Amino acid sequence: MTHYGLLHGGFENFYMNDINPACTELFMDAVHGKFKDEKRWISREDFFRLKDSEPYVAFCWSFGNNLRDYLYSKDWEEIKRAWHYAIFFDDFEPFKKFDVDMSPIKEIKNLYKKYLAIKDILRKCHLEAGKQLQSCESLFRLQSLESLERLERLERLERLERLERLRTTMGSYDQVEILPDSVIYCDIPYEDTNAYTQDKKQDFDFEKFYSWCEKQTEPLFISSYKMPADRFVCVAMFKHRCTLNANQNIEVTENVYIPKHQEKEYHLPGSLFNFDELM
Repeated sequence: MTHYGLLHGGFENFYMNDINPACTELFMDAVHGKFKDEKRWISREDFFRLKDSEPYVAFCWSFGNNLRDYLYSKDWEEIKRAWHYAIFFDDFEPFKKFDVDMSPIKEIKNLYKKYLAIKDILRKCHLEAGKQLQSCESLFRLQSLESLERLERLERLERLERLERLRTTMGSYDQVEILPDSVIYCDIPYEDTNAYTQDKKQDFDFEKFYSWCEKQTEPLFISSYKMPADRFVCVAMFKHRCTLNANQNIEVTENVYIPKHQEKEYHLPGSLFNFDELM
């Protein structure tokens, strides 16, 4: 949301806060071009060695961005490595292990077009041969944000302007000073999901958060799958495919809520929730 706001303007200042310092560090590193030439393949061993010291590794190479679990299962790690080497290094040697001919894409230079071409070849292997990659179709349901797509999104941050109006802080949401004429957007851990925290014991106090929301006088929006219907009102809904399970590819609805006491004065702030331009 900070990225979107900075791109489209309409606000005088931006305040980005997260209890995990790695979140704001990753954002600012991207803004300052740290990932411009990032092409590394991060193995399972690399991930567990680097995740506590490199936010890029922790977020972009963890399953569901949970900062704890490696992005790929052991069954898929080798073929994902082959895919990565083909896209970033034009090295098709790892694919020979799977008896897959990648010669048709050797002349493709655009990374995303190369990604799509490899995807198409692997699908044909599954449909026609069905030997080396018998479960190939689940490969495309494994994760909605491949490391290539994640990296491209980080690189877009380099083009941001108005950075002099951005302030980043670390701490709990209830420690942030809310200035007059603000718009508050909260992206909290979703209930009954694998929360984005490295410490599984660090539980989010939802009841405390609900009470804090009900005390806010500035317009406040919360992104979540569900909120208590007697205390919050849903004002926007977005359907998307949830592919964070290798065996499922389901459509889910993500909602935006406001506290019920703000319902009478609520108005949608322009295209605040139009994310299509960032995809």
